[in-house]
Amino acid sequence: MATLEPLWEAAPAGVASGADRPATGLAPVRLRAALEDRLAGLRADEARARAEVTRWTDDPAPTTAGTPPHVEVDPATLRAALDRLPMLQAYAAAGTRADADVAMAQAGQRPDWAFEVEYGRRDPMFGDMVSVGARVRLPLFADQRQAPVIAARSADAARVRVEREAALRTLRAQLESDLADHVMHHDQWLRARDVVLPDALRRADLETASYGAGRAGIGEVLEAFTAVADARLEALDREAAVARDAVRLTLIYGSADQ
Repeated sequence: MATLEPLWEAAPAGVASGADRPATGLAPVRLRAALEDRLAGLRADEARARAEVTRWTDDPAPTTAGTPPHVEVDPATLRAALDRLPMLQAYAAAGTRADADVAMAQAGQRPDWAFEVEYGRRDPMFGDMVSVGARVRLPLFADQRQAPVIAARSADAARVRVEREAALRTLRAQLESDLADHVMHHDQWLRARDVVLPDALRRADLETASYGAGRAGIGEVLEAFTAVADARLEALDREAAVARDAVRLTLIYGSADQ
């Protein structure tokens, strides 16, 4: 904004001297308003981000520290980490418990064996006594008693496996969708940084040279430099979107050891 101030102030002077058309004097108003709208939007985004950090940290004035997050993500690593996500780990624990319930229900169909050995010290005239006993509990009417229980426990185990597979497919689809958005935002950032911004800078240089040669008015120069400022803001906005994607992908899909 400070770089553009001299150009905005020079536009009315160009009109007064007769070098530019009268309508050219109104161009700074429109260009400045559009640029200030962009800056206001960026400031609002910053304020919302700080408010979100305050909500999680209870710090009324959060500040950044350390190096910025990496904007590159490794899709293969994220895909491999899906099985280690807490949601799927919970399903794995539930599946183990359901399988244990099935095994316990099936054990009710088998007879229980028990062996006992007793040693008794008696009067010397009778001698000591050793007794060995065996006890078996027969599972009478096991089909009527255990079959419904086994069926119910098996159904629970199957349900857990189906729910886990459905959750895994949902997470995979969400991950692929988020990765596609990240690739799109990354490409947009590179174009804004490596194509749009350099083009705006070249145009500003050409318009400045044309103005010095008397072939362009102050309005064209002002529009060119305003386009440079807008291109810089756009590149920063695109880079911020890529960084947000990278952080969100790592937090949502990265395993605990990441």
